[in-house]
Amino acid sequence: MSVPLPSAAVSFGGIAIPQTDIIDLKVHLGCTNEVASFECLMVNFDKKYTETYPISVGMNGSISIGRGTSCPLVATVRVEEVICESTSTENYIRVKGRCWGERLFRRCVTKTYVNVKAEEVVKDLIDNYVGLSHTRDGIELIEDTDTTYGKLEYENTPVFEILQFIAETAEKNGVVGFDFRVEPDAKFAFFPRNSKTSAVSLSERVEVSQHRRDIHRVRNKITVYGAAEKANPLDLDSWTEDLTCDDGEWTAGSGTVSKDTSVKAVGNASIK
Repeated sequence: MSVPLPSAAVSFGGIAIPQTDIIDLKVHLGCTNEVASFECLMVNFDKKYTETYPISVGMNGSISIGRGTSCPLVATVRVEEVICESTSTENYIRVKGRCWGERLFRRCVTKTYVNVKAEEVVKDLIDNYVGLSHTRDGIELIEDTDTTYGKLEYENTPVFEILQFIAETAEKNGVVGFDFRVEPDAKFAFFPRNSKTSAVSLSERVEVSQHRRDIHRVRNKITVYGAAEKANPLDLDSWTEDLTCDDGEWTAGSGTVSKDTSVKAVGNASIK
């Protein structure tokens, strides 16, 4: 039995990429623990995608993959990296990025939820911190749960981490565990684990299997809290009132250290 040839429809920022320009296209679909990502290597003949139709970071796009005339949408994406490559005879451009699920990583939350259901927390995060739609044809894609949280407190917590906690702890009909993902049409969905099935069977179809984990970006942040008006020392001038203080003493690398009462900025003396 013959199998139709693979087909792909790719566009970035309204620029449709002819299939003949695509050398290699990889799409990784993510759910709950990660979001979808892609990498597309294309021919860049005569600077086509760097000057004539420039592809740049921040562009939105779409990727459809199938066989023959069947080419369904698999991801709505955002360009995050553009790399120009070349050999002695050819020029290429490599475009990388993630699906619109990357918006789940943009914001941090400082908020307290009291006596609120799990799905209401999810809706609040998606509506007010992420900005993705979660309805399709009037159908709500964030499904109801049976879990109510007495109190949830968050301070500078990434949205993605909160969603993962809700997914791990929420339950429906006595079964604990939800999944979430950004659908191919950029809609956010939150649903009970193992509730989605596929009509495609992979039995005897898998010829090559490869697993890859990609840490795309690491961001470390330190937040320091304190009273701006608190002085050290507390009385502002105890370190200049005496050569020997309770928490140390003045020493000189050369020469001598002395107290001067004639020149002072605060208090009764200064050190010279």
